[in-house]
Amino acid sequence: MEEWESDLEEISQLLEQEIRRYHPLIEVLKKESEYLRGGASEPLMNVVKEIEYHTEMILSLEDKLKEWVEKIFRCLSLREGKPTLSTLLPFLPISARGKINSYQRTLWQLKEEVRQINDRNKAFIQEYLTFWNDLVSTLINPLIESQNYFHQKTIGNRNIVSSLPFTLNREV
Repeated sequence: MEEWESDLEEISQLLEQEIRRYHPLIEVLKKESEYLRGGASEPLMNVVKEIEYHTEMILSLEDKLKEWVEKIFRCLSLREGKPTLSTLLPFLPISARGKINSYQRTLWQLKEEVRQINDRNKAFIQEYLTFWNDLVSTLINPLIESQNYFHQKTIGNRNIVSSLPFTLNREV
């Protein structure tokens, strides 16, 4: 067994750890969705901290994985392409290739689920902010088609509409 073949076992273990880390992250993201929709700010802040923790753990595993892949690239004297698992696959034995492909598919599915949850949360937040922006704009800025006539003056080629002090109720 060559040195890089034992490194493949380390890569497999890192991929398994990364997969195991995604499951609690997904559960916490689902909690985040519930708290966003329920307006529970204190639990939401705690969940955000949990998300950060899980994300940092996953990123740490990905960094370690990258180091191992680079090591195998050096052992095999590969110079073409960026050192990634995908570019390494054609140079691996078929059994290792199948195992790593399986891990990659699983990770892709988990990442896709995370992306979908995040997209739904993002859409909810954007709709929520739009609602509040529209509400505040309605309260602060009177509509142009309101019950009042507005004083309007032209400066240069720009029309300036002023609601104070020259407004007049249309009933008058």
